[in-house]
Amino acid sequence: MERQRVEIPYAPRKWARKLHASLARWSALVLHRRAGKTTAVLNHHQRAAMDDTWERQRLEALLPKADQAQIAELMKKRRIYWHVMPTLKQAKLVAWNMLKDFSRPIPGIKVNNSELEVTYPTGNIVRLMGADDPDSLRGPGLAGASL
Repeated sequence: MERQRVEIPYAPRKWARKLHASLARWSALVLHRRAGKTTAVLNHHQRAAMDDTWERQRLEALLPKADQAQIAELMKKRRIYWHVMPTLKQAKLVAWNMLKDFSRPIPGIKVNNSELEVTYPTGNIVRLMGADDPDSLRGPGLAGASL
């Protein structure tokens, strides 16, 4: 099924273009305050949740020995992406409205205000978490996480 291309009002800063182009498993961003890290990372997770072609390329780069059947099996799984901030309160204060605004143009999204979670039409999820309750960080196998 062909998905409609949705235009998200996001123009990455110069440093963020390298992050978005990378298929690497790990990235470390060392940037000053107000550099746009949260904006870039939330948009990065959102793209990963929506773009199966990009996710397939990432998996092929990370798992060079996997055959196409193994990649296809991984692609069937629902992908979950977390953005973890020092506290859940800070996640809600700093990033929740941003995530809702970034996802708003996408038809068929489901916003869960109590869980600070957006579910995309693909079934994939981007969720905000707080590191102040370490036990809450157990659970699903994540397709992506940012701290």
